[in-house]
Amino acid sequence: MARQEVFIVGAVYANRTAAVFMTTTSTVLMQTRIAPRWVAVLGYTLALVLLLSASYKIWLALAFPLWVMLVSNWIIRSSVRKLETDAATASHS
Repeated sequence: MARQEVFIVGAVYANRTAAVFMTTTSTVLMQTRIAPRWVAVLGYTLALVLLLSASYKIWLALAFPLWVMLVSNWIIRSSVRKLETDAATASHS
């Protein structure tokens, strides 16, 4: 019984930590416009849900890594597009 209680408390605090990370990252995304606005708004929304949750749910545990994967993919793809554009521009010069 005690082990399960410790797991739940740890999971809830891990969700809170993930929510703080998502909030700060979403703020950086909004300020720098690295990703579209809807990605940052999604981050704020998921962070709010994680902060307000008082129990452990598996879909909540997956929200953070899925959001990080979305942001990472967006940044990588935009970097590749920029490199391709720069290479095309350089080859025409």
